[in-house]
Amino acid sequence: MKLEIVFHKGQKGRPLAVFIHGMGMIVKAWNSPSEAKILGGKYPLRVLLFGDQELVTSFEDLKGLGFSLLTWTQSRPVGPCITRFRNSGI
Repeated sequence: MKLEIVFHKGQKGRPLAVFIHGMGMIVKAWNSPSEAKILGGKYPLRVLLFGDQELVTSFEDLKGLGFSLLTWTQSRPVGPCITRFRNSGI
């Protein structure tokens, strides 16, 4: 099983922010929302916006402030996430 993890190493002395999302969502909801799909991959995340609003997440805001960031795709409620992190070298 391949676990899709996004880790951004921030500035020294800044905290690590862990982005957790709901079941069935993918990592792109945080780090590249313009590519994220919802409702089983049928619709782009953009359908939840009004007009020409820009998709901006707190992931990008904190990245710009130098925070370290971690998020992953959670495909099952009791997935092997912790085991994968320990073995990933992060």
